[in-house]
Amino acid sequence: ELEKARVAMEAGMFLGAPILRTFVGSPPSPDKREEAFRRSVEALRKTAEIGAELGMPVALQNHSGLTSTGDDMLRFHREVNHPNFTLLLDTGHFAGRDGPNGPKIPGTTYDDYYHSIEQVAPLTQFVRAKVYDMTESGREKWIDYERVFSILRKVRYNGFISMIYEGKEDKLAAIPRGIRFLRSFVMS
Repeated sequence: ELEKARVAMEAGMFLGAPILRTFVGSPPSPDKREEAFRRSVEALRKTAEIGAELGMPVALQNHSGLTSTGDDMLRFHREVNHPNFTLLLDTGHFAGRDGPNGPKIPGTTYDDYYHSIEQVAPLTQFVRAKVYDMTESGREKWIDYERVFSILRKVRYNGFISMIYEGKEDKLAAIPRGIRFLRSFVMS
């Protein structure tokens, strides 16, 4: 996997990619969570070292499993502890949000979801803005992007934002509407 990461970074450097996006997955069972965490920390640190040699930042994306909450992400950031390692904020994959995809942890609410975004926002260099269902008024149904962009503004976020559409509507119709919607927060 480390060699795959090196090859991906080399290709990314050639193509002008700003960052290597990494994942850590889920433990094989609840009793193996700490072991999986430790193994992931070591792999992320080695990947960050390779990225430093090549000149490409390495970012961990929250994507359920071991990265379901802001606390999880902050723990990884603290434990990897490498200057070439950062976090990548995926608006669709923190626990507490209703709707499609993302981790479902009993007892978590939207307050937990937005708190996780607040925790990760100061450390992120890239945001993946998920769009699932656009309402009649042109807003995302499951994520309050006004609140998300308020959080990003508060930390003076000045990095990349990509839109990912994961809805059921025809992509050719939904994606342009989603882009216009998200741009309304960036352009204001």
